[in-house]
Amino acid sequence: MKRPWILLLNVLLTVLAGDVIVNCGDKTYTNGQKTAGCDCRDGWRPFGGSCYRLFYTPKKWHDAADFCALRGGHLASIVDGDENEFIKNLVVSVGQQISHWIGGFTSVHSTDHLWADGSEWKYSNVIEANTTSPRRCAVANVVLSTAIEWYMDHCDSEWPFICKKIEDSSPECSKLQSQL
Repeated sequence: MKRPWILLLNVLLTVLAGDVIVNCGDKTYTNGQKTAGCDCRDGWRPFGGSCYRLFYTPKKWHDAADFCALRGGHLASIVDGDENEFIKNLVVSVGQQISHWIGGFTSVHSTDHLWADGSEWKYSNVIEANTTSPRRCAVANVVLSTAIEWYMDHCDSEWPFICKKIEDSSPECSKLQSQL
């Protein structure tokens, strides 16, 4: 058991050194800087200010989108090559090298690709660009642990899926961080 005076001495030395360390839930702040990635909880993985999670129960695209929305997110949009590589590594790391729904789709009235979260479709890895078929929802498929490619499938097909949400910032921690 630590002696109370040692704990007090550590706190005093930390304050005198100018470092203010505050724990708020699973978030740690040092001089007002949030520790990277600590806002992703309960199986969510951090990347680029967002949290990602694979869900293994196959669902139709719209049902998967609703499931993600109930958890504060959406089916994953992939806006650049780095994020695409992260998704590939995420899928490989959990041994789920099968197809997963992502948030891409084409509307019935257009051949343009769109993201469910409204992000601009500026990066694409679609290997099959036939947007006139009834296959209008995007699937990411990892190939032999080395590559990830997307294709369009029937939205009523059932696949596991990847949700994405912005890193959680609870009001009490945000308020505490602003006071540091």
